[in-house]
Amino acid sequence: MNIIQIINETIATVLNEKLANVDDDVNLIYDTYFAKAIDEINRTGIVNSNMFVASETDSSIFKTDEAVAAHNLSPVNIYINNGGGNNYNPHSSIIQLNMNPSAISFVKNYNSISAAVAKLSDDKAHSLANEFTEEKIKGTIHHELAHWIDNVQHNNHIVNDLNKRKQLVANEKSVSDVNSTKFEIEGQIHNIKQLKNKYGNKWDKTTFNELVMISPTLGNIYRTLQGEEKIKWIRNLKTRMHREGLLGKNMINN
Repeated sequence: MNIIQIINETIATVLNEKLANVDDDVNLIYDTYFAKAIDEINRTGIVNSNMFVASETDSSIFKTDEAVAAHNLSPVNIYINNGGGNNYNPHSSIIQLNMNPSAISFVKNYNSISAAVAKLSDDKAHSLANEFTEEKIKGTIHHELAHWIDNVQHNNHIVNDLNKRKQLVANEKSVSDVNSTKFEIEGQIHNIKQLKNKYGNKWDKTTFNELVMISPTLGNIYRTLQGEEKIKWIRNLKTRMHREGLLGKNMINN
């Protein structure tokens, strides 16, 4: 059985999800809080942590239909560049959107992105350089907004899943890596959408391994997962990509 047959059979059993159509709201956050700094980085190659000012807003700023509907049901506060990672916390109704502090620190040690990437292997060099790109940041924003909208639209299913995982851990039972779960793949698919927006003209020539190399998010997951869990994640991710028209022809078996 080839990968397309596997994908087509799997589709029938996957939750009826769809891409969150919030591009205008993603652009709003990017343009307001990240664009100026990224433009300067593209111009100079220099990264300064002072470029990314801590800010706070909330979901009332959004204009797209899906985001407005989610805000009316379950508004969130949004913290930007306040340190730490990127996440949607449904328990506290918070979205956090941050530049990667480790990437900023590493580049600052070598004074420029070009000098920093020269110290790394090819896959890590690509990942580091791509941390400071428009498509990566927009992908992260889209990812976290998608989690929020997905949770609201599907009766708090992310909350329910997280609670089950917490209970399993409390009972000393094994749980899968959260990055391989279907709700995380739902977020990852929005990172991929942003990459296709940039690389669309060569998308069908790009392999899956090359996709992983140009995506810091996917690259980190690919390096972390092991064995059958990694195989299952790749299969489920390709399934979602196929459903959304994001699976390039050269990504099917590579």
